[in-house]
Amino acid sequence: AKADVHVVVDGTFAPPPLQRPLLLGVDAVMHATTKSLAGHSDALGGAVCVPSAEEAQRLKQDRTALGSTPGSLEVWLLMRSLRTLHLRA
Repeated sequence: AKADVHVVVDGTFAPPPLQRPLLLGVDAVMHATTKSLAGHSDALGGAVCVPSAEEAQRLKQDRTALGSTPGSLEVWLLMRSLRTLHLRA
């Protein structure tokens, strides 16, 4: 019998380019955008990555219903920082 268990990995200690747990079969990965992705310590946030479009859509619906979305300044700060991620990873 297959158990209904979800495996979620905390990606705090290594940036996304250095670890790829979705390729190993986990259900979700949580990344802190504050440190590894933003790089400037000026944006507070996080990201959840999932392997399928269906799961991403379900999470998007939950996020929309709950209102847990970042503000426009945080998104701009993160997008600015992602331009240099390849240099920092």
